[in-house]
Amino acid sequence: MGRKTAQALLRTGDYHVVGAVRDVDKMETVAELDEFDLDNFTPMEVELNSFDSVREFCNNLKEFTCGKPIDRLICNAGVYQPSLPYAKWSADGHEQTMQINFLSHFLMIRYVNYSSSANLTLCHN
Repeated sequence: MGRKTAQALLRTGDYHVVGAVRDVDKMETVAELDEFDLDNFTPMEVELNSFDSVREFCNNLKEFTCGKPIDRLICNAGVYQPSLPYAKWSADGHEQTMQINFLSHFLMIRYVNYSSSANLTLCHN
């Protein structure tokens, strides 16, 4: 999710924003510098170059929300590497741009929508 989108959502005071990021430490620094409401922002790790990482993120998100609804899912991650003279491949054997920009987003949407619609709850207190 983009920094400005996260800031705008947090400014409303109506949302707890979960940022799906590759580098949690870097995102925590950015959140602090951009003065995010840290009580309502949680960075969680995901590597869109790996379907296993996307599934793990979705499981962690489901546990984190403890059955609370997910109101918005904003898929804004992407890579663009037109100057590379060769294709890069994902951990799952797909062309990297296709997996990061599209396939992993669709997997995340499917998983989150299915979990929400099936009313599945996984909470460890």
